[in-house]
Amino acid sequence: MINAKLPRALLRWMYFKGEFRTHDVLQWGLNFKYNRADRQKREFGAQGYIRELDKWEKVMRGYNTRESVYVANREKIKAECNEIIYT
Repeated sequence: MINAKLPRALLRWMYFKGEFRTHDVLQWGLNFKYNRADRQKREFGAQGYIRELDKWEKVMRGYNTRESVYVANREKIKAECNEIIYT
């Protein structure tokens, strides 16, 4: 059974982190024993809560890696999930 609080906790972490790599999400999942963290990240991307940076945005923000880098859509998270931020 999946703990219902973990996806909300992951979204809250993404909101406060702002920019994060796939490795960061996997590390978060290991720390909280949540194996679905990467799949949940993809679901959040499909819902518009996060977006992947393209190659040139990664370079401009200082990421010199082939790994995917994401940025949280803070306005959407704040508008739709206000209770996540203040809990």
